[in-house]
Amino acid sequence: MGLGPIALVSLAEARQRAFEQRKLLHDGVDPLEARHAQSSSERTICFTDAAYEYIETRRASWKNANDT
Repeated sequence: MGLGPIALVSLAEARQRAFEQRKLLHDGVDPLEARHAQSSSERTICFTDAAYEYIETRRASWKNANDT
C-alpha cells in the first residue's frame, strides 16, 4: 500500500500513516478496501456522461409533432 510520494511525504509522516493503517488492520478493517470504498463514494461524473445518461433516461417521453 502506497503512503504517498517520497517528495511530498516525510519519513515521520509515512511512519504515522503506516501506524494508522496497522491500527485499522488490528481492528479487522482492510485498509485497501476502506480506501477503495471511500473513493467509490466520492465518484464524480463528467458533463458528457451526465448528458448521455439524462438523454437515455428521458428519450422515451420526448415526442415530435409528427410522431402523433
